[in-house]
Amino acid sequence: MVSTREPGRTPGLIFLAPKGVHGQDGPMILDDRPRRPALTWWQGHLSRDEGRGEGAIYSENHRPLTRAER
Repeated sequence: MVSTREPGRTPGLIFLAPKGVHGQDGPMILDDRPRRPALTWWQGHLSRDEGRGEGAIYSENHRPLTRAER
């Protein structure tokens, strides 16, 4: 977890592309501006190059805020 700004780093969005085992890769965009913390993830099933599932956003207290199906 990154929780502090380091000297010499440009402020703004941070783009990550974690690559790992099947189902664990995909782009993430993090914003270093102070906002209300939230937990986000995608869950579903992958079939070749396409996934079916939903994205979820939960509050810092683990309460659902929204879900988006794909």
